[in-house]
Amino acid sequence: MKANNSKRQVWLDVLRFVAIVLVLGAHMDECGLGVQPWLRSLAEVWRCGGWTGVDLFFVLSGFLVSGLIFSEHARTGDVDLKRFLIRRGFKIYPAFWIVIVFTIFYRLRNYGGWIQPKMIVGELLFLQNYVGRLWNTHWSLAVEEHFYFLLALGVALSLKLARSRRRQPFQHLPALFALVAAFCLSVRWYDGTHYAFDVERHLMPTHARMDSLLFGVLISWALQNNLWSGAGWSAGRRLLLVLAGMALYVPAFIFPFMDFWWVLAFGAVAFYLGGGLLIMAGHGITAHWPAPLRLAAFVGEHSYSIYLWHIPYKMWINPRIMRLLHVEDAWGARTACYMAGSIVTGCLLAKLIERPMLILRDRWFPARGRMAAAGAGNETLAVAS
Repeated sequence: MKANNSKRQVWLDVLRFVAIVLVLGAHMDECGLGVQPWLRSLAEVWRCGGWTGVDLFFVLSGFLVSGLIFSEHARTGDVDLKRFLIRRGFKIYPAFWIVIVFTIFYRLRNYGGWIQPKMIVGELLFLQNYVGRLWNTHWSLAVEEHFYFLLALGVALSLKLARSRRRQPFQHLPALFALVAAFCLSVRWYDGTHYAFDVERHLMPTHARMDSLLFGVLISWALQNNLWSGAGWSAGRRLLLVLAGMALYVPAFIFPFMDFWWVLAFGAVAFYLGGGLLIMAGHGITAHWPAPLRLAAFVGEHSYSIYLWHIPYKMWINPRIMRLLHVEDAWGARTACYMAGSIVTGCLLAKLIERPMLILRDRWFPARGRMAAAGAGNETLAVAS
């Protein structure tokens, strides 16, 4: 059964592309000697602010995943949360487990020694940002996984209260967001002003980063309730939203977050607001997209696997290619191969692992309220995060 991508929201995949390119830049090697000054400056700016790609991913995830819930409730009057979590599992776990198995096998085969049990426990229980991890990038996977379960719990409670009190569910979401946003900001402010910078304390904890994901839920809720819609927006208005959204990310590319505590504490608010503006800017566009943006959207569609594999590729595969080409010391060649190789590897493994799992998911656990199981599978595969 071949997936039909005609329902994909191209603009959101373009934003995924932007997010993954930012992340790739954040993890590229520092420029060596002999690099042109303009290229060195560009690379350093990229490396400085590229970490905000994760914040953009957070807002996108909150927007897309909650959109599935709100749409199901609008169609059926209920939400099958068990099915929701199973479908999330088919999206997240198979590709993730393959990375973990590969990592353990490769490390034991090539480096020997013993892998700390807490690293394995942290990975398998998605507690990478509290217990331990095999790859430092996996902290964001933990934040998103915690968000999925908290979202399901919140939806269950909201639906139960709505039935008992005969009111509309989700009506208190803005107030809930305000409380969570204030709490997360307070945590980041307190840690930033009372502790020397530590990436595990200041960047990674779920309890300090949940506001970005919940803001995505908020703008999805606002869309569902017709508080905004981009269907009739002018090109000028869309451009203004894009420029405003991009401007909110600028501080991260000027001030290293390791040296300026407020970039994480207060900048995170600007980043999720900017991500929301960027999502809103392209919503409702149905026109034919130019080829460069369609290519970017194709890469963005596979951003999850690219994210999973870009560090293993950089650490273990890219050096072998550089040695074969005898260009180990050439920063430009090494960086270009890392970027291109990470994207190609991620896209290929998405086709080999993610796509078959999503097809099975849509065959065994189709989304509710569809006309037919096959149609449900195709549409859901196309639009789901």
